[in-house]
Amino acid sequence: MNKIFDRTIGRLESFIAYRSKRQEVIVSNVSNIDTPGYTPAEVKFVDEIKAAKVRMMRTNEHHLQGKNEGKNYSLEREEGPVSLEKSMANLAENHLMHNAAIEMLARKFKSLQTVLKETR
Repeated sequence: MNKIFDRTIGRLESFIAYRSKRQEVIVSNVSNIDTPGYTPAEVKFVDEIKAAKVRMMRTNEHHLQGKNEGKNYSLEREEGPVSLEKSMANLAENHLMHNAAIEMLARKFKSLQTVLKETR
C-alpha cells in the first residue's frame, strides 16, 4: 500500500471484510436453525501477529515478485444447536461494529481529502 495510506486503512479494510464474512455466517446459522444436525459456525478474527503479512523482498531481478494476501479470519464450528437469541445478539453487535469501521474509514478518507485540498 502506498505510504500516503497508513496502516489504518489496511486494517480497517481487513476488519470490514471480517465483519462482512461474519454477517454471512450468522445469517446462515439463523437460516439453518431448524435443520437437524446442523452445528453453528463462527468466524474468528486471527490475531494481528498471526495475520501479519510478511513483506517479500526481491533479491534477484529474475525472480518473480511475490504478493502475500491472506484473510484475517478463520471459520470454526461451535458445539450444540443454533441459539436464535445468541445469533440475533451477534447480528446486532456485528452490525454496529461494521458500521463503526465504515464510519472510521470514511473519516480517514475525508481527512486525506482535506489534506490534499489544502496542499494545492
